[in-house]
Amino acid sequence: MQVRGSDGTILWTGTAVVGVMYHVKNTDSAAMTLAEAVRWDSTNGVLPRLETTAAGATPASDLPQSLALAGLRVSATTNVMWLGVALEPIGINKVGLVAGAGSLTTVKTVAGAITVGNKLGGSATAGAVDSITSNTTTGLVLGVCLKTNTVAAPGTGSTAHAGLIVNPN
Repeated sequence: MQVRGSDGTILWTGTAVVGVMYHVKNTDSAAMTLAEAVRWDSTNGVLPRLETTAAGATPASDLPQSLALAGLRVSATTNVMWLGVALEPIGINKVGLVAGAGSLTTVKTVAGAITVGNKLGGSATAGAVDSITSNTTTGLVLGVCLKTNTVAAPGTGSTAHAGLIVNPN
């Protein structure tokens, strides 16, 4: 898989198995970088209600006419409602690709070892996820660690990225 910039420059080449893919608008105050965890922005996101209109009739004027998947970058241990992992840098108010549920990819992590099988979720380090020990609130889990964040085998070759399967709950 290759991710290219708007001028055709290759920004990233690697392997990712993408399940659900989203086009997400970055509504955060900072740009998202490649491999950052992305969560739903419930304040700025729009999900129009399903409503039928009789043939030839005018739809209700208060219905939004488009679906805007608004996203925020990871920023706190209490972050919930994960969409997935950014597959490319996404500037402020720009739209980019996010690997959603079922995707196998890497995600930025905080310093310290992440163990295979650990649930990954928010952290106090902006842009990075960490292991979470409890899941008492629905929506805290981004996914499950498949490859450790180590430079040696069998890790990801990086202390800053862990492999995961995106499985938000």
